[in-house]
Amino acid sequence: MTDDFIDPTPEDRRKLLWLIAVAVMLGAAVTYWLLPWFRTQMQVLPPCEAVRLARGVITAMLLGLPLIVVLWALPLALRLWRVGQFPLPGAWVLRRTRIQRGRAVQVRAVTLLVLSVLTAVLAIWGVVSVRSVLSDLPGCATNTAVD
Repeated sequence: MTDDFIDPTPEDRRKLLWLIAVAVMLGAAVTYWLLPWFRTQMQVLPPCEAVRLARGVITAMLLGLPLIVVLWALPLALRLWRVGQFPLPGAWVLRRTRIQRGRAVQVRAVTLLVLSVLTAVLAIWGVVSVRSVLSDLPGCATNTAVD
């Protein structure tokens, strides 16, 4: 059996490096602009509004980040199962990468499927937990239009 490899192209490397750069810049934007705004809002808002804001932000994180993981992992797992090789044909690679086939790819696909399901279940459990832990403070009128 001969080993097959996927060789990187300069264009693929550029695309991957741009993708990494955009992710780092988004992380920096969240760290330097969004987090200070959130801290300021938590200090100046009345307690009832602060609890609602915290609940909304935590809920968005508990649903947004897992949704990104599921939207990445689930299609990848299905394509791995269908094609039967990793990396997939036409994938961007930074360095020369050996192509895996057979059982290793099936295990990777099943692992990604399990990861997707587990991530979705944990996200839903987290949202339910946040709703029960960060319920409105006593004396706060509940506004169902906001929640």
